[in-house]
Amino acid sequence: MFLTIYKKLGFTAISALILCFVGLFFINFGEKISINNGAGFDGIYYVYIVQNYEKLSVNGGFNKPIPEIGMADIAKTDRFFPSLLVYHGMKFLKLPLEWKNIIRAYEYQNLIWLLLASFAWSYISSKLTMQEKSRWLGFVFFFGSYAYLKFNYFYPALTDTAAACMAMILIAFFVQDSWLGKLGIVAVALAAAFTWQPITIYAYILLLFPKKTPLLTDESKITKGINWAVWILPSLFFVYGFWTNYKIKGIETFKEMMTDKWGAVPIDVDSFWLSLFLVFIFNLFYYKYLFENSSLNNFKYLYKNSETQNTTQIILGIAEKVIPIVLIYLAVGQLHNLFLDQTVTANQGSTAGTDVASGVIAATATGIANNPVSALSGLFFNPFSLHFPLEFLINAAVYFSPAIIIGFVFYPKLAETLRKEGGIGILLIFVASYSSSFLNSQSRIMTAFAPFLLVFITLMIDRLNWDKKYYYLLIVLTLIASKAWLIFGSEWQTPTGMGKSWTMLMMNQGMWAAKKWYVMHSFIFILISVFFLLNRKTLLGIENSTQNVANETVKDLPKKKK
Repeated sequence: MFLTIYKKLGFTAISALILCFVGLFFINFGEKISINNGAGFDGIYYVYIVQNYEKLSVNGGFNKPIPEIGMADIAKTDRFFPSLLVYHGMKFLKLPLEWKNIIRAYEYQNLIWLLLASFAWSYISSKLTMQEKSRWLGFVFFFGSYAYLKFNYFYPALTDTAAACMAMILIAFFVQDSWLGKLGIVAVALAAAFTWQPITIYAYILLLFPKKTPLLTDESKITKGINWAVWILPSLFFVYGFWTNYKIKGIETFKEMMTDKWGAVPIDVDSFWLSLFLVFIFNLFYYKYLFENSSLNNFKYLYKNSETQNTTQIILGIAEKVIPIVLIYLAVGQLHNLFLDQTVTANQGSTAGTDVASGVIAATATGIANNPVSALSGLFFNPFSLHFPLEFLINAAVYFSPAIIIGFVFYPKLAETLRKEGGIGILLIFVASYSSSFLNSQSRIMTAFAPFLLVFITLMIDRLNWDKKYYYLLIVLTLIASKAWLIFGSEWQTPTGMGKSWTMLMMNQGMWAAKKWYVMHSFIFILISVFFLLNRKTLLGIENSTQNVANETVKDLPKKKK
């Protein structure tokens, strides 16, 4: 009977129904954070902005400090788009702007974002011709992860869910690869500029490098030289950044970096050196495999076989890529002027009246110019990543699904999939995300990047056509890691106090994680990695292909006469 219903409704409808059922269950019966009457930490601002929308919207006041709630740090307040949607949604439904109602509205908004992302995933998996089992695996990787099955409903008044779903929708428009897709990318870029700014930078990249941009694999001396440069230069920056910081006060420099803002985070010297070594190795191999066999010839996409085209056609080809980016920049600049106080923004170091996402790049460039020592080290590693060995990677796997472990174990194959089926645009997003995401132990930083990673890990598994038993194993591991079944509790203390509820919640957040959680997560990470390493040849199809060659050889041997 289920198969009959499934055939009639299909993957898209069934997956959406599952999301609705699970979402409504957690909204009504799931555990909620108790801090600030359910608003949480950062969420207190997002709830407050809805409740005081009319007052704050005067003279672009969304990013002003709010003394009433102790909101002096206004770095996150450019992310007001989800709050704007909640406010207008509640006004349309004529719901009173009470604190609890607003939090509940965020929960329902998160569910709507997840539904939109599920439609986007359905389209992506169909467009990339994935098998049905792979479509469900990718669905569980994303929607069954800790981030969007537990944390999403436990701590709803954030912009994380909207951001991740925007990233999934961005990928859907990218694989659509048409003028409609480009318009969609522009729309996502505008919304993301006021939700989670790095997504707007991703949109710029995807507009410049559409999916039809081929990735050629021909080798040449200049190409090999570029491969070496891409591999070595970031690692040299990493070494330079570390060494210039280390020379100031030795290891005490990093202790101060880790304790200055976040409180007393313990640092073990032996773990520090081991972590530094492993992060350096990770840095080298990340770039090496990512760009292996890439070619300069790919940049011919700008002028589309210029040998056969005239100057006008070449100019139009370039304009086609550049104009949408200029339009995004101008539009976001105007919205920035409309909603945000430019005096306050200027005091934060951003450029008044410009694209928020471009401001991220501008701030980075300014930081390097003013203080190359700190800026370069910040670009290629975050001191929190040196807390414990590969902490950033382990926490990402706990937070966003054990699929991250598959990407780690089969990284050369994943990089090959990115080159073949993602193109230069996707490769550049992996590079752009690396310094800000991979080397930061706070897992939430990867919110915008995780969908890209999960989509292409799923695509890699699909192309390798694994046996269903490995699919079932990964689904079970993801649902267990989601911790949807775990009760965090409500006995909150300060970060330095490390109350029971805090340590339970922060077991996935990196820098605040207690050592026992790091050890436990590391053990599980290693256990799963070893399992897949032992089965690596089978999963890569190496054993089968070797056996087939052997069988063919036996067939070709002359038969012995009786």
